Amino acid sequence: MSRRLPLGVAFIGCGNVMRGAYLPLALDHARRADITIIGAADRTDRHRAELQSVGVDRFAVDVDEVLQWPDVDLVVVATPMDSHASIASAALLAGKHVLLEKPMAGTLAEADELVKTANEAPGHLVVAPAVVLSDTYARMSNHIRNGEMGQISMARALYAWAGPDWSRWFYQPGGGSLRDLGVYNLTTLTGLLGPAVAVVAMGGITEAQRMVRGELIDVAVEDHTQLLLEFVSGAHAVVTSGFTVQHSDVASVEIYGTQATMYLHGHDWSPDGYTLWTNEAASWRRFPERDPHWPWTAGLSHLIDCARSGRQPVMTVEHARHVVEIVAAAHTALIEGRRQSVASSFPAPEVRVEDDGGQLHRIHDRGRRH
Repeated sequence: MSRRLPLGVAFIGCGNVMRGAYLPLALDHARRADITIIGAADRTDRHRAELQSVGVDRFAVDVDEVLQWPDVDLVVVATPMDSHASIASAALLAGKHVLLEKPMAGTLAEADELVKTANEAPGHLVVAPAVVLSDTYARMSNHIRNGEMGQISMARALYAWAGPDWSRWFYQPGGGSLRDLGVYNLTTLTGLLGPAVAVVAMGGITEAQRMVRGELIDVAVEDHTQLLLEFVSGAHAVVTSGFTVQHSDVASVEIYGTQATMYLHGHDWSPDGYTLWTNEAASWRRFPERDPHWPWTAGLSHLIDCARSGRQPVMTVEHARHVVEIVAAAHTALIEGRRQSVASSFPAPEVRVEDDGGQLHRIHDRGRRH
């Protein structure tokens, strides 16, 4: 299903992620006549005036109403995690393209049903995080795929901070740091190294209570986790996620091979280039960021392009489902205290390294486009 005319876009869920990240990107696409922003829906109308002030005129408090709007071709679902699968499924059944915030589902059964629906629906389903779309990811992947790093033995990844204070569901069952943060690193590492086959997990609650919107709430789900993964290749990786880290100044992703070591600068969702050691060169080489304006919301731009061109998304539902299975297995491992198998697989993301045109030296201000 493709359409060259401006796509009609609607948002479901109008919290911080929508208003602070996806909406500015969508407004940019609207200025370029790629899309028309039709409207938005949320559980209450408290953001109605703010959205109308930037031209989002139509508003609903009923998701089904939005899905019945005939001029909507694509919906962005940025609701609490436990509603992701049901809303995305309903949107696909209504014939819409769907950009779904991570994770794709709260349970493996929901993920399986959503994959089935997506594979039968005419529209595309693209599930965040969009880490495999960054130029830095593509270049790092290329070093691995071309054999330059030798056999990959180990890796580590970290995404952690002090934790959100704007919504209680991060700290309630169905939330937690692994589902909110760990999925980024899991998507990156499985994309680079292939499917995981087993996971061991430990975690817990460090802060029993949190202040959220001025209210002290009880924390009912782990606020930090440590995962040990085994991949189909035989490589192993440690993934750290948490709402308990005040600041960190270490590489967020590091890959170790028999011929090289490579580590990411910045985060996989906000890369700043990478550094590579190879035994052949016997030195470190710094690869600067070539796309300093790449947004972590790039999945929306990718979906718009796919919907308009008819191309298949690079981000597959099978990959997103695999990450949900790892998370589910990790939570079982936390409870049972033993290794859990991961059975699913997915095709490797088909990414390619673009030619920078010899213009890398022209980037001197990451704060604006040239």
